[in-house]
Amino acid sequence: YLSNIHENQTFSSPPADPNSPANMPSEEPISRPFLPTLFLLLCLFSLATSDELQTLLTIKTSLKNSNTFVFDSWDAKIPTCNFTGITCDPATKLVKEIELSKQNLSGQVPFAAICQLKSLERLSLGFNSLSGQVTEDLNQCVNLRYLDLGNNFFYGSVPDISALSQ
Repeated sequence: YLSNIHENQTFSSPPADPNSPANMPSEEPISRPFLPTLFLLLCLFSLATSDELQTLLTIKTSLKNSNTFVFDSWDAKIPTCNFTGITCDPATKLVKEIELSKQNLSGQVPFAAICQLKSLERLSLGFNSLSGQVTEDLNQCVNLRYLDLGNNFFYGSVPDISALSQ
């Protein structure tokens, strides 16, 4: 059939039916280049939430001798945003607040671990029995806007954290 078609030959077709499915607007399928990007974003989100889970479980381990039930919900099988005392950003699902005031906590606070939570804005640990030093690691909490460590048994000088308010 193709051998009978000449270069300048034109063909006419019947007028298009406006109600034909071929002439109806259709939803564009997800383009193939978009799929790897979506997959990469999902992987990165999964890694971030996995890192946050490990960080929170490290905090729990550091304070394991506390006489409290607050950590009962801090389990790897439970989403971190459902942990008692944890508030997450609704859009990113990343930890933005730790509120563990008045929870009868004891032990040394793992500031280095806490500051791995890059979206952390509020840290409330007041009115517990926490001890040790408040370390320079606190300066790694780059998004921290509120800090309550009052009424505990910390010793030594508090590091300069004025850079956090900028």
